[in-house]
Amino acid sequence: MTRPEETPEISTGEQVPLHDDHEPRCDDQEPVCDEEELAQIDEEEFAEIAEEIVADYAPRLFALIAEVGERVDGHLIAWGMAFEDYVDVTMVYQRRLRRFSSVDSAHQAFSRRGKVRLVWYNPDAATPSDEAA
Repeated sequence: MTRPEETPEISTGEQVPLHDDHEPRCDDQEPVCDEEELAQIDEEEFAEIAEEIVADYAPRLFALIAEVGERVDGHLIAWGMAFEDYVDVTMVYQRRLRRFSSVDSAHQAFSRRGKVRLVWYNPDAATPSDEAA
């Protein structure tokens, strides 16, 4: 998988076919398939391929929680997305994005000013809303 800064720029309107390794095709590379073959992919199949790409390359979501006292209270200070080879962290109150080489390095950086807990996102832990009842 290429890093975002290594991904080729795609001009507006250029179609980039999807193929087995899910990487964009650069103009100087051989086409993965011809236009006739592309025309055979229907909307449902294309949507399924796109969904697979998203599932294969989705970052893992985590949060950094500042602890107050010894588990007395806490507050969310940042959201993070862990990609294969880097981590992006957005601070909640400053709306600033920082890039780190790993989740551990992000956690350590935020822990310099106090106790910070790393919590991986678990959608099953969400509190049910009153509207669902």
